[in-house]
This record gives sequence, structure tokens and C-alpha cells, in this order.
Amino acid sequence: MGLLIVFLLGLIVVHTLAGNVSSLLKVGVALPVGFGINAFVMFGLDIIHVPLYYVSIVPGMDAIIILMLAVYLFYRTSPLVYLLEWRLRLGQVIDGLLSRFHPAWVLLAGAVIWLVCAVVAQAFFWPVFIYDSITGFDFVAKTVLSEGTLNNSIFDPQYPLYTLRSVYPPLVALNFAFMYGIGFSSSHGVVALFYASMAVSFYGVLRLYTTHFSAALFTLLLIITPEYASFSILSSSNPVCAYYVSIGLLCLYVAYERDAAAYSTIGMLLILFALWTRPEAVVFAAFAGVFVLWTGIRKRAFVKPIVFGVVCLAVFASWQLYVRLVLPVQLPETTVPVAVFDTDKLLRMLEKVVDVTFNTRYYGVVVFLFFAVMVMNIRNMIVYKDRLALLLLLCGGWAIYILIFYAIDTDFKPGSTNWIEDAYRRGLFCFFPLMVFYVAVSRLSTKLFNQYLNF
Repeated sequence: MGLLIVFLLGLIVVHTLAGNVSSLLKVGVALPVGFGINAFVMFGLDIIHVPLYYVSIVPGMDAIIILMLAVYLFYRTSPLVYLLEWRLRLGQVIDGLLSRFHPAWVLLAGAVIWLVCAVVAQAFFWPVFIYDSITGFDFVAKTVLSEGTLNNSIFDPQYPLYTLRSVYPPLVALNFAFMYGIGFSSSHGVVALFYASMAVSFYGVLRLYTTHFSAALFTLLLIITPEYASFSILSSSNPVCAYYVSIGLLCLYVAYERDAAAYSTIGMLLILFALWTRPEAVVFAAFAGVFVLWTGIRKRAFVKPIVFGVVCLAVFASWQLYVRLVLPVQLPETTVPVAVFDTDKLLRMLEKVVDVTFNTRYYGVVVFLFFAVMVMNIRNMIVYKDRLALLLLLCGGWAIYILIFYAIDTDFKPGSTNWIEDAYRRGLFCFFPLMVFYVAVSRLSTKLFNQYLNF
């Protein structure tokens, strides 16, 4: 029941803020948006000293938000018109799916559903065992549920038990606590539900540009990425961050390319939630802010970029202030200002980056396919300016992300901390949906699937 309330919360918030987005995308983003709001509700309750071990309060607060928005929507739109609108949209979705029951599409869609169900089933019935979660996210979640607050005995200065991951932004840990509080025996389910949401959301965005067959094929290609699929069974924050960042950036691209304000709203909302998942999300938020500002300058609309920037700063600062003013912790600095350019350090780092990025055991053919299509599409990029904004969004963010690792206080020599093999390897999850999306919507692919493989 608790997960159903979270789903309805996300669905009604998305419909209220961006009613014009596709119905499939609304369903896809419903749970991630619901989990994001859930975390802010729990954080707000903690700030006013309401014990979080009374977990039944949280679904109650969510239900109040749902009712308030339902009343608002009821009075904003005539009830009869509102019901007819949803009936027509549901009918269009069903008719669209029924009309695509080609054996190839059925096979691909069935493979996607089977894999998603397998990951979700294994996640819900598998105990937490990875180090990062046992000493970080899951540990914080269990302690929050036991003591009722984020400011708990883990951070006792006399007997400190916290690690660097214990003070990551709390969206993941708070929703892990929520899962335990509503009766689940493992926190893995949260991450697996983001994996399922990725499949639905990515398919929904692809359908704006390509056929059902193509959307099913490339959605399957994304979710079978070995490292991404395996981490979605674990209680890790990386797939959660990857969902918010990648789908958020894709929605911002759709808004830019199609002048669709509703997708811009959803994209900015998801990027805001990303800021509350992992520290590196601030890199993506900054780059997304530049892209939103560029779009605003291009369309001479500056309200959204300003509001987005202010809210991003507020969301980021809220947790930073909580850590510094409420939690008595001292965190090591992992980055240092680069005063002198160190070519040897950069080359050592890039060697590791290349080894990890093109490792098929981690990522299958996704990276190779992306670069192959990009090379084959050079003529279209020059002549037709094909998907240049999407490439800028992807490659610009990727370059900045790599530079962050260069700023880390390490020499990348043998025996040093495995920043590239660990953190960078999982951080690439944020870029895979954009890579696969580029492959699917490039001029070459759309011509192939829309003209020659449109069953």
C-alpha cells in the first residue's frame, strides 16, 4: 500500500506540473518523483523533530498531498472534461500498443518485461551485502528507522561509526528507511523500482522520435548493460542517480528540441532530485543549468532558468548546511585545486578511463555502438546539424565529469585509490541512456527504422 501511495503521489504531481507530457512518460517517472517527494517529506518531519520511526505518518502526509492536488485538478478542469481526457489518452495508448503487436515487437517487449521482472524479483528477496551500503546508505536507513532521526548515534563524536557514504545526500537512505518501515525485509527494492522506471521512461521518450519496434530494441539494449543491470539488484545509489540525471537531461533536450515546456519542467524536477542522491550530481546539475540558460536565451525566456538555479542552490545547500550545522562530522577533502597542469597524471588517469570505458564486461557494446554511429553520422552532423545539441549535452557533461576525477587528490599510480575503477565506472551509468538515445534518434537510425524497418 505504501508503494502505491508513492506511485500515485508522483503521478499526480507530474500531471499537475506537466500535464502535456506523454502518458507513458508520466507512468515512468511517477515512482522516482514520488520517492523524491517522499524524501523531502521525511526530511521536513525530521527537521521539526517528528520521529521517523512512526513510518505510518509518511504515507499519511503523502496522501494529504495527493488529496490537495486532486481537489486542485478537480476545480481547475471540469470533471466531465477531465474524465473524458483521461479516457481518450488511455484509449490511444491501448490502441497504439494493440496496433503494434508485430512478432518482432512482441519478442523485444517481452524480453524487456522479463528482464525487469527478474531484476525486481531478485532485488526484493535478496539481502543487502555490498560494503558501500552496509557501511553507508542501508546502515543509515536502519538507524533512522530505529532512532527516528538522521542525527543519530552513527554520528556520535565519542563513538563515530559514519563513513563518507553516511553523509551522502539522504534521498536514497530515507527511502531505504521507508521501505523497511512499510514492512519490506530489504532495501534493494527501491533501486530495482528505479530500474523498472528507467525502462518505461526511456521507452516513453524514445517513442517521441521513433517507432515502437525501435523503442523496444534500444530500451532492451540499455537495460541489458551488464554493470547497470547488476547494480540495479543491489542497494546502491548509483542507478538512482543515473535515472534522475539521464532522464532529466533527456527531458531537457526534448524541451529544447521541440519547444515543449512540460518536458522542461519534468527535466528540471528530476535534476533537483538528483542533487539529493550523490555528491557528483552537482556536476550534472551545473551543466543542466547551463543548458537551461542557453535554451532560455535562445527563446528569450529567463524565468525558468532563474527559478531552476535558485531552487538547485536551495536544495544543494539544505543538505550541506544540515551536515555542517547539525551532524558533528568532519569529512576529508578528496579534491585539491590544480595549480599546475600535470600531464603525466592526466595521461595515467586517461589510460584508466579508456580501459574502463571500453570494457565490454562492464558495458557490453553500448560505448562501441555510440562511437561507431557518431563516426558514421559525421556527414549528417555537418550538413544537417543532426542532434548537435544532444551531443553537446552528452559529451560536454562527460568531459566535465572526467575533469572532476583529475582534480581528485591522487596520482593515479599503481596502489592508489581506485577512483576510476570504482567511482567512475559506476558514474558512467548516467551517460548510457544518452548514448543509446543518440544511437536511436540519429538521422541514420531514424531513416533505417522509420522507413525500412517500420513493421
